[in-house]
Amino acid sequence: MQIHGIVRPSTRRRFFAKLVLVGKCLEFTGTRNKAGYGFVDLMVRGKRFPILAHRLAWAIAHDCEIPSDRIICHRCDNPSCCNPKHLYLGTPATNAADKVRAGRQVSTLRGVLGEAHPASKYSNSQRAEAVGGRKVGESYQSISAAIGVPADTVGAWWRAHVARSLP
Repeated sequence: MQIHGIVRPSTRRRFFAKLVLVGKCLEFTGTRNKAGYGFVDLMVRGKRFPILAHRLAWAIAHDCEIPSDRIICHRCDNPSCCNPKHLYLGTPATNAADKVRAGRQVSTLRGVLGEAHPASKYSNSQRAEAVGGRKVGESYQSISAAIGVPADTVGAWWRAHVARSLP
């Protein structure tokens, strides 16, 4: 959809009213999707068109259209940021390279266990203690109570340990 020239002054005012400064980011406080990206409904000839907030911010700041083969990327890795200084015109390839650089690419994390994984909630010592407890026959529940980890997590660690031990 062409954005340039159709954003009414009232839409701009409502959009800018939903931006707050958080650190150096201008975060969108309106409706967001599950990934954290804000979106705005534009009215065009009586029809509602949703647009990602950071795309609208870039189009307004640069007063031009976003080429159809381009996407708007974040330098700050903050999906709700609409600060034009943090946004750049990129391609799917540059966005994928940026995800790998920032450590957000899931495929780069396959096989990464324990504290080395950025989403890990538990320490390597908790994992080792759970596996060690299972090796001597302790139950998932007793290990869970001793180290403060859910029993199903203890079970997943044990199954992963056994699977790695198989020839």
